[in-house]
Amino acid sequence: MNAKRIGLTVLVVCLTVTGLWLSTRQGVSVVIEPEVASTGVLPQMRMEQIERITTDTDGNWVSTLLATHAEFYDEEDRLVLLQPDVQTAGSPPSAMTADRAEVERGRHWTMTGNVVVISDPEAETPLVIRTSVLLYDNLTEMATTDAPVIITQGARMNTEAVGMTINLNTLEFDLHEQVRSIYRPD
Repeated sequence: MNAKRIGLTVLVVCLTVTGLWLSTRQGVSVVIEPEVASTGVLPQMRMEQIERITTDTDGNWVSTLLATHAEFYDEEDRLVLLQPDVQTAGSPPSAMTADRAEVERGRHWTMTGNVVVISDPEAETPLVIRTSVLLYDNLTEMATTDAPVIITQGARMNTEAVGMTINLNTLEFDLHEQVRSIYRPD
C-alpha cells in the first residue's frame, strides 16, 4: 500500500469509529447491510440522504442524483445506492428511479427492483417504462433488459414485451420478444 492509500484508510477508519461512537451514544443502532455481512467487505464510505447535482462548464444544470443510502467500495470501484432517483436535463429531460442501483467504474449502472424510466416527466402524457432490472451505460445513454417491460404514454398507449434495448437520447427502442401493444388515437 502506498502512503496516500494508508493515510486515506486511517482517515476513513477514524471517521467511521467516531461516527459509530457518536451514534451509539445517541442510542442509534448501527445496521450492517446483508451484502457487507455476506461478503465480509466493508465499504470505504457510507452516506445517508445524498444529493449530487451536476452542472456543465457554464453552470447549467445537467443532472441530479438522489439516494437514501450510498456505499462506495474503492477496490471494486463500485457504488451501491438505495432508492436512487436520477433526473437529467436532456432533450427531452428524463427521470429514473429504482429500489437499488450498483454503479461500476462510474459508468455502468445495474438498476433493480421497481425500475421506472420517465421521458419528459413534466409533459402532459410522459412516456413511462417499467421493468424489474435495467442495465444502463451513462456515457452511451443505452439501456437494456431481458426482463418483462411495460411502456405507457397516458391512456393512449400501452405496450408489453419481454426484453428491450433503448437509446435514452433518441427514445428509439427495440422490444425483444412477446410484444403486445394497444394504441388509442386521440
